[in-house]
Amino acid sequence: MRKIDFIIALFFVGNLAMAQTSVWHGGREMWTRGEGTEENPYLIENADQLAMLSYAVNKGYNMSDLHFKLTTDIDLNGSEDQPWFPIGLAYYSEDGCERKKEYYTGISFMGNFDGGGHAISNIYVDSKTRAGLFGYVHSADTVVLKNIRIVNGYIKGELAGGIVGYAGKVVISECYNAAEIYGNQAGGISGRYGFIERCYNIGKVSATGAVGGITPMLGGFIRQCYNSGEVISEGNIAGGIAGISMDVHCHSIENCYNTGAVTVLSPDTINTSGCGGIVGFLVANRISLHNCYNVGSVVGNEGLTGGIVGSEVEQDSVLNCYYLNTCGAQGLGIAMDEDAMRTPDFVATLNDNTDVWNMDEDNHNNGFPILMNLDMAVDEVSEKDFVVYPNPTQGILRIEGGHIEEVEVFNVLGVKVMQRSMRSCDGTATLDVSTLADGFYLLRVVDSQKAYRSCPFVVRH
Repeated sequence: MRKIDFIIALFFVGNLAMAQTSVWHGGREMWTRGEGTEENPYLIENADQLAMLSYAVNKGYNMSDLHFKLTTDIDLNGSEDQPWFPIGLAYYSEDGCERKKEYYTGISFMGNFDGGGHAISNIYVDSKTRAGLFGYVHSADTVVLKNIRIVNGYIKGELAGGIVGYAGKVVISECYNAAEIYGNQAGGISGRYGFIERCYNIGKVSATGAVGGITPMLGGFIRQCYNSGEVISEGNIAGGIAGISMDVHCHSIENCYNTGAVTVLSPDTINTSGCGGIVGFLVANRISLHNCYNVGSVVGNEGLTGGIVGSEVEQDSVLNCYYLNTCGAQGLGIAMDEDAMRTPDFVATLNDNTDVWNMDEDNHNNGFPILMNLDMAVDEVSEKDFVVYPNPTQGILRIEGGHIEEVEVFNVLGVKVMQRSMRSCDGTATLDVSTLADGFYLLRVVDSQKAYRSCPFVVRH
């Protein structure tokens, strides 16, 4: 092989080794692999291809019954100058201008999307309508959004959710959100409705109206989910898991918990008001809450605040649910002290002859019970608290964020040029890179869960 060919080959191998994250700069590119079937989905291999999916759906292309799968981490590089247009948002034309004053409700994503467990970072959405990675998802047949990880960013809209703004006949599973969410109605996972299972939110969620850690408006079931993010309503309705259920159909929340603070700020009360550790307001006979607990603080209007439910639900709708006796609210459910809620007996009580709950042996949840096989490491892999400075550096890098076990450094060819064990449990470390030549490098930090975060840096002596 000629020397130049060898160098080019190294360059591409290096790029593959370093291609942890595909950064979006506003472009679009058609996907080229896969057949769109469940067995062989279309592969979304970079940020431009994800943007193409948004563009195609919002132009009105029918994605019914098609399957897509993300194959790499995505940095949406979001800002006011480069917002993300949610997949299923017909309010905008291809150049970002308003198509007309009222959006087309008929345009939605009608396919299936598998995030592959890859991180989607730096999302920025400021929408007049439905906001999230997806805007409006709905089909005559049930569709699935799964394995989507939103690790940081800001999402604002009329109906705002980390994964989707409005979920019609949609199953949302194995997803999490750590972005900040704000809307008229807002939820960490969905801005309205959805059949939601094995999902969780750690981002701050706030709204002028109804708000929930998972969804503000219950429209199906919520199973094996949790919220640890702050939940704030500037209006009258807030719940650690769901805000409100007023639908004519019966819904359920099972095996869920909340650890985030839940707050209603408005002193005004109306017929539909409530602030609850699990649900804010519920219409009687249309909901069942089973095997749930809350340890987050609950602050709202007197008489409309509860450790489990804020208002308007019958006693027999709430079964085997518990709240911390210092959470600031009483109501339905059983009050317990924190020592009792950290015991194997309490885990067994929550399981209620099932096999869903487990002890928090690694103290991810302050010793309170956790859901089996549900990833608890999101706040450790979230990039929002990952800082590397100074950059450029003359020789010493400071690394802050997470439990740092090991660091690796790759050069522009993807060759590992440095590896150090850090064993830092306080989230800070220093790395001497003074022996490296001037140039561009990639730092990879490995945490105690063997998850990693990557950041480019420059050495300049």
